[in-house]
Amino acid sequence: MQKPTHTQPTMFKPHVQPTSTEKMHSSKVDPVLAQFDRLPDSAHIRLHTVTKLFGVSKPTIYRWVRDQKFPAPKHFSNRVSSWNVGELRIALGMPSSH
Repeated sequence: MQKPTHTQPTMFKPHVQPTSTEKMHSSKVDPVLAQFDRLPDSAHIRLHTVTKLFGVSKPTIYRWVRDQKFPAPKHFSNRVSSWNVGELRIALGMPSSH
């Protein structure tokens, strides 16, 4: 019996196909995530939304940042960090909004 071959998954593909976040039910999804397609590239979103967008945990996001495999957050104060939507679209392989 052969060992199963495992291929490395593409790092930044979300677990849900990004056909259109507008089709998601806003009552079950973070409102920012439901409107992600409409946000300008200059907008910023918080960690909770980033984890939902990429389907990974908070430690995974910070590990990717540390390993320079993911855009770093912008720090607006000691306790407030957020990610640029345009940089996240590049990581997702999505076209720019403008």
